[in-house]
Amino acid sequence: MKFETFRRLIGKYSVIFTISDVFESIYNHLGLKSNNQHLFVFLHIDEFQLIDEWESNAVMKRKMEEKLLFKEMINGLVLYMFSPSHIFVQPFLSGTAPQFVNFMKESSKVSFGFVNCPQLSFKAMLKIANHHAQKFDAEKFDCGEYKWMLCQPFIQLLEDTGGLPHALQYVFYECLETGCNRKKFFKTIDKQNFDNIFHNVKTHLQERY
Repeated sequence: MKFETFRRLIGKYSVIFTISDVFESIYNHLGLKSNNQHLFVFLHIDEFQLIDEWESNAVMKRKMEEKLLFKEMINGLVLYMFSPSHIFVQPFLSGTAPQFVNFMKESSKVSFGFVNCPQLSFKAMLKIANHHAQKFDAEKFDCGEYKWMLCQPFIQLLEDTGGLPHALQYVFYECLETGCNRKKFFKTIDKQNFDNIFHNVKTHLQERY
């Protein structure tokens, strides 16, 4: 569901659809209140820079009032990060705009720390590919090694991702989800058009970033 659709559908409930209401509803739904237990929420916000990008477009194109949505969201979460409460929230932000985080550090009530997240190694990518091969009964040699590992174009495609998790995700999406039976992919791997797959993955990444 696109954010615009989500926003339109919850518009009439905006008064009650707040951070505090959402967390309290989760707390009550889990039945923690009766036992006086605490709720720990590890909140992952992916591509967080898109929040600012969406607001910038809304301000410019639809003449909406600027509200600094990301800053307001973080300030709303602060209550669950430091204040004594039965609910504790630890946000994790991931995205491609560290300069935006630096800007927010100066104007919000919290500080941000960067976590070193190296790209996937080639060995790790092979393990992930073998996971899918095992899942979809890919053919093996008598020695137990998967036959797909001799397909140089596919190996090259994996290397071309540079270990970027999203790129690898789109590789397997194109290979296993788009117009191809999952088991059939490994059986016909030598007949696949990897140039097309490469360009489709590239398009996905350009649209995302």
